[in-house]
Amino acid sequence: MADGPDGHTPDAAADVLNQPGVWDNDAPIMLRIMRAAHDVKTITEDQKVKRKSKKSGDEVTYGGVSSAQIVANCKAALHKHGVVFWPVIDKGSHQLNGNKCTMWVDGHFHSVDNPTDHMMAGAWGEGTDFADHAHQKAHTNAVKQILLKALMLTSVEDNDDETKRVTHEPEGSSQAVADAESNLDTAVRTWADAYKAAIDGATDASDLALIQAANEPMLAMANVSERVKTYFKEYAAKKAAQLMKLAENGDTE
Repeated sequence: MADGPDGHTPDAAADVLNQPGVWDNDAPIMLRIMRAAHDVKTITEDQKVKRKSKKSGDEVTYGGVSSAQIVANCKAALHKHGVVFWPVIDKGSHQLNGNKCTMWVDGHFHSVDNPTDHMMAGAWGEGTDFADHAHQKAHTNAVKQILLKALMLTSVEDNDDETKRVTHEPEGSSQAVADAESNLDTAVRTWADAYKAAIDGATDASDLALIQAANEPMLAMANVSERVKTYFKEYAAKKAAQLMKLAENGDTE
């Protein structure tokens, strides 16, 4: 077999990667990562991920590593070759839009024998969920991407039927805002019922005027629809006409 440009044959290069499980103390970080990548590729070659085809509905088998397998396989391979990995969030990159979190994470790879020999790779991560889960998802997704790229792996998505999907809601429509709007709607309905009952209970024009004045601030609120405002304006006018007619007849309610 012909020598490569550096005098090494492809078989020799493979021999360098196929080292025993105990790492070479003098191996540089890049060689350690190459060996780890080779091991992970070997581990995942026989792993198959099954999922249903979106078009036909038939079960299709893909070769590769699923997201659920990435961290476990990469961690084992890196440790085998004396590489310590840890992710660090770039706090200045943190973005939150509604229930979607985006962040940049730097992945640090260090040799356990020579801490000054290290490599760094970074990736963006996004997570869509409520409460603090969006941050966790963003961090996890970034870590997975770093390991995939550093160890040159190909992944396939988890089965859609088994993966919880959360629709992104832009800022202003998050769950907290939706809950607040729901509570506000409930408050408006409660007020409307009370206002209608107060108008019905008015005994004369003066009493009705006081009730209308007391409820004017609520009617001026933006969350009270024009339809509701028009309804109460007409309802109060109808009540005023009834009271006036009663007054003219010398009757009171």
